[in-house]
Amino acid sequence: MRKVLKYILRFFRFIPPVNKFFFQWKLSRVPFAILVVNFIFQRLFRINSKVSFPVHYTSRIIGFNKIKLHQDSNTVGSFCLSNNCYIQALKGIELGENFLFAPGTTIISVNHGVNNEFKDDKTKPVVIGNNVWFGANVTVLPQVNLGDNVVVGAGSVVTKSFPSNSVIAGNPAKLIKSL
Repeated sequence: MRKVLKYILRFFRFIPPVNKFFFQWKLSRVPFAILVVNFIFQRLFRINSKVSFPVHYTSRIIGFNKIKLHQDSNTVGSFCLSNNCYIQALKGIELGENFLFAPGTTIISVNHGVNNEFKDDKTKPVVIGNNVWFGANVTVLPQVNLGDNVVVGAGSVVTKSFPSNSVIAGNPAKLIKSL
């Protein structure tokens, strides 16, 4: 079985789209086999097919064209490796450099209105600064602004904005420590 997988991976290395998918994003820390599987689901099975960067096949991105991200290898690598993530960017999401997130991350940029469920609220985009790290199963709600160098503990629900150099955790998230 390993020999068969080895030959399949060798075959995919020479197909230009897969090669571009790998080398365009400089994803050295992402195993090539995961990139191939993500490529198959994203380009052939059309899951997250309109997203221009590699995304794990179990994750979903809605409104990808309103995501502003730095194309550094750590941020894009998180999109490749972190499974079961849900990112809804209908009102916009701005991601800083070196943004790392673990599996199960949920980022929601808009919610429906209280009085009318078919009309969305007027909200600002979610802004996440540079060098931010999310633990597993973090949920970020609309209008949140996280500064630079913020660590969010696993299982946290971030309902409000926090300044730079912070460690936050809990449901709802609270400031644990300033760095």
